[in-house]
Amino acid sequence: MKKRAFPAAASVALAAFAACSTPPARPSASAPPPAPLRATPAATPEPLLGPARYVLAEGVGVSFDEAGRASALPRPEPAIASGNRFLLDGGLVLAEARGPETLYGFRSLPARLGGGYVFWSDTRTYHADTFLGELRPLAQIAAEGGARPWLDTLVLRTDLGLLELDPRAPTPTVRRTDLARFAEAFSLDGKHGVRLDAFGRAEITTDGGKTFRDLTAERGVRVFNVGEGASGRLLLYPNRGGYPPTLALDPAAGLVPFLVAPQNDLGVGMTPYAVDDPLPTSRQLAPSELAGAVFAGARLPGGRALVTREQSVRVLALATGQVLDDAYSLGVAEPYTHCQPLTRGADVLLACTHPHGAHVLALRDDPSAPRLEATFPEPSTFIAGLGTRFAFTGRCGALVPTVADFRGAPPVSEPPLRLFGPSESTTAPPEDPPEPLDPTPTDEAYVCVRAADGAWTERRLTGDDATHLYRFLPGDGGTATALVLRGKDTKPASTPAPEGVRILRVDPDDPALDGARFPAVLTPMEEPPYRSIDRDFWLDEKDGSVHGWIVLPPEGESAEDAFDREPLPQGRSERMLPVASRPGGRFAGVHIQPDGRVEVHPLPPGIVELIRGGPFALARADADGLATYHETTDGGRTFRPVAPPPVGELSAPYDANVVQGCSELGCALGDGVVRLGWGGPAPAAPPPPPPDLAPAPAPPVKRLGSLPLRCRLERPGAPAPRDDGKSDAAAPPLPASLRNPPGVAVGVVRAGSFHVDVGLPFDPRPPRRVTFKAPTLTRVEGAVVPVLLATDASPVGFFLRTNELRFDVGLPGSAPSQGPVALKHNGVFTSAADLGRGDLLTLNGMDGELSLVRGGLVRSITEMARVPDVTRHRLGIARRRGDAASARLAVSAVSGTSGDILLADLDLARAALGPVRAAGSLTNLDPSPACRPDPDAYRLLAEVLVDVQFDPPHPAYDAPSLGATALVAVSAGRTCLEGLEVRLSPNNTTLVVRFPSPGASLVREAGRSDAAICSSP
Repeated sequence: MKKRAFPAAASVALAAFAACSTPPARPSASAPPPAPLRATPAATPEPLLGPARYVLAEGVGVSFDEAGRASALPRPEPAIASGNRFLLDGGLVLAEARGPETLYGFRSLPARLGGGYVFWSDTRTYHADTFLGELRPLAQIAAEGGARPWLDTLVLRTDLGLLELDPRAPTPTVRRTDLARFAEAFSLDGKHGVRLDAFGRAEITTDGGKTFRDLTAERGVRVFNVGEGASGRLLLYPNRGGYPPTLALDPAAGLVPFLVAPQNDLGVGMTPYAVDDPLPTSRQLAPSELAGAVFAGARLPGGRALVTREQSVRVLALATGQVLDDAYSLGVAEPYTHCQPLTRGADVLLACTHPHGAHVLALRDDPSAPRLEATFPEPSTFIAGLGTRFAFTGRCGALVPTVADFRGAPPVSEPPLRLFGPSESTTAPPEDPPEPLDPTPTDEAYVCVRAADGAWTERRLTGDDATHLYRFLPGDGGTATALVLRGKDTKPASTPAPEGVRILRVDPDDPALDGARFPAVLTPMEEPPYRSIDRDFWLDEKDGSVHGWIVLPPEGESAEDAFDREPLPQGRSERMLPVASRPGGRFAGVHIQPDGRVEVHPLPPGIVELIRGGPFALARADADGLATYHETTDGGRTFRPVAPPPVGELSAPYDANVVQGCSELGCALGDGVVRLGWGGPAPAAPPPPPPDLAPAPAPPVKRLGSLPLRCRLERPGAPAPRDDGKSDAAAPPLPASLRNPPGVAVGVVRAGSFHVDVGLPFDPRPPRRVTFKAPTLTRVEGAVVPVLLATDASPVGFFLRTNELRFDVGLPGSAPSQGPVALKHNGVFTSAADLGRGDLLTLNGMDGELSLVRGGLVRSITEMARVPDVTRHRLGIARRRGDAASARLAVSAVSGTSGDILLADLDLARAALGPVRAAGSLTNLDPSPACRPDPDAYRLLAEVLVDVQFDPPHPAYDAPSLGATALVAVSAGRTCLEGLEVRLSPNNTTLVVRFPSPGASLVREAGRSDAAICSSP
């Protein structure tokens, strides 16, 4: 039968879209021409790629050595992935070693520190003489922030701060030194080093630590990261983004400007900038396209693979998975570049789908200039069988391929250009483009079959067989087999099979299937790698029988429970067929004889997941909690046990568009794990469980725990004051206090006034009533911002901040009768200090922004950048006692893990921070009368946990680990606890305690307050 032809009227050309879009840049003129893709057909096909090797591609989380730098030349690199150690070569797994627990990072040590490697998990730090060698515990703490070589010690960046140890010692001891007040320390040669505090203040040494220079004081620069450069230089990065560095600490020249290129003709040195497509280094994994290549790519002669990307094709080396070449399809624009490559004999083709139809491109010597081989007037999928068998599930296009077949595409104003060589028609489009073709009726089906010589032939099926058509399978010489799902109760066909079509009828309820379902036909992918070819079923090369895959119910589940009983619409004609659309699960190979008899191939025991592609598949079985893997290359007739993936496991894809499946090249397991090739030795026996580890030294630092608080109620207090006695006693308004959760309404708005009961922070007296004029408000909710004051009697106040207003409910000198202050500011205030005369200094503890607030005006003073660390510091403001005349302030950084309190004096005039100093620790909180802060002590607020217990027990109030705000004064190494506000569980109740212990206390809740006495033993 001849190819179906359509009129040459055209409504769109790919050229028009290419003209309206900016194509990717061509390779430079000096670049070598792409290698030819075609090859003379060999007498025998290439052997199956093997043995199988696992490759980690982009997308797998991998940690490389924190020391040293990547090489521009290929070399094996140690790495950690999924908590295990691997030796990788461009992502290719060369060797691996399992450990006693999940590892998160490592660093190779210099010879001066004993060499070898240091590793860390989430609980320990280890040492090994070689990367894959035995792990020996060094410290019972994790180096969450990494490890750094220091002058003559190793520094662990832990959640308790910087700790030091000597890895050369027979029994290393973890020590806490003066480095605890710093966030980073680094030395490459033991003589030159730099240490950074939390706010980027840098101190450098060039004499092994005998003396240090304050680089920030000398040059006014702050450093937020340190890296290793060439020739043993330390690179200093002043930007939080990390690039570029501006200074380098050179072993020969000391502190020098950072320049990596010689000066140009103007005498100016050049610094590097990142490029969009840098050259690969030894510390890169295989490109993500490798997974796309084994999932939906094509094998090329010479150990290469072809995969499509957006508007381009990429050639990869099958030996390494690395990129060999790229070619841009400059003449084709979106959406006509959504193509899957395949080889048919010596031909390299691109099977392309889009909303307006489909087409096939042929790649010759220049892959950037494809030739248009065939066009199809309706969107659908392609089918590939064994050998050269290939077809499109729909009508054929015009005898001469033309973009005019793409009906319903947007019109163009100019005649199309020749995009695909002389075979493409260049007829100008008519003013009225033809409408898209309607879907064919369910009792009519078409397939366009490609013969080995590249000729396309259309075949047609009608009647009941077309109504029950499951899929066409391409044969030889332009013939096709129609696989029809018809039960025994359907009437037999009344007409003979049409020319060139063989009909193979299968009963979907055949007892041999045992309830299994045929899988739904795949739909083309709209994202790379643009899978558009269905390979689930294929014809046997010898007897014309059919092989393929069927969906089994999960182990132990019946087919009735596993599958939808209703038929599903299939294809553009939406034929209702009994198929399963499940993307993952158990699949089994099926063999359908020419007479319709069905044989289901058995699976290995325990199979729970299988991915497939043509006759190739990889399966995972679970038995007694142990996962084993099996491969097949003959459509499931036989399986062989194989090694498991090095990371992760084979699991069901979350939808049909996940790059997960198999081909003759191997399998993409998902998440960047690729099994390249087939075959190989049998898997090794599972390793024995790791031996018990020897104990490691614990750090000499206490972790911050919960503060015990013992209380007793003294007497019930009077109800909170009310403005007119008419409030609803069943639902009293919530008072304003320091521990109010943000966004909760407080007080009550009535008759144009806002009435609120105010409990001052750390003040055990009953709340007082405050009234504001608020004629436009109906509800007040917002955040409470604490304010450090100058007085000892009442050292902390607060204001209530809403989206556009500020209520000074707990500040001295406020005049509520004047109403709230308009305050329109998008930032967040976490703490503040009173500067006098109505001015406030506010801090956003999340981004470090300091602002001056005067009335309703907010002006940013500075934003304090921080060195990334793992100590969970919370920023706040500290105020020196006795500074009523002029506020002396500092920025506080309080660790939520170690309890360390660091202070840096704040110079408001210069908006600058002084050096960080250790001021105290929350682990040594002292509420006793003996702890009396010096006159120059600093007060600050800190978040702590408390264990509250009343005597006698109070079920509503007693609870462990309750969040609390502590008023702390630090001086001369003493950390005095002056007050607590604890959020109790029921009804927004607050426990207020003022020390020294035992301290007067108050249980404050909506509508009432009860006096109490609390102490901390």
